[in-house]
Amino acid sequence: SLYLLGSNENGDGVYHIISPANVKSGHFFNLAARFLGYNNPKFIPFEKFDMKKLSVVQLRLISPYVPYFNYKGLYSSIKTERILKKYNFSYPVINDAFYIRIFNYCAKIGFIRTKNKSLIYN
Repeated sequence: SLYLLGSNENGDGVYHIISPANVKSGHFFNLAARFLGYNNPKFIPFEKFDMKKLSVVQLRLISPYVPYFNYKGLYSSIKTERILKKYNFSYPVINDAFYIRIFNYCAKIGFIRTKNKSLIYN
């Protein structure tokens, strides 16, 4: 998709290269935990999380990541999808097999480590 956009479009816009499929973060974190061999922390609903209880250090550590945990933020890829459709580009199906394939690739190249070696396919 990057190549298609970069070589065929005039570059005067912002292109959100995201799958139009909804990704449920809880399910994704459960798959990641199983693959990587860790236990997920207890998740607190955003409206019940009191940022004022964080220390200065905790607040500075978490601040860059807070925007990514905003459940109300949406990215639109309608413009990008329309352009890519002209070039017969289609997004992969996002399912458990897709995630496991990505995790496997990351483990094989050493980007992540997993304690559960039985999940890595050669």
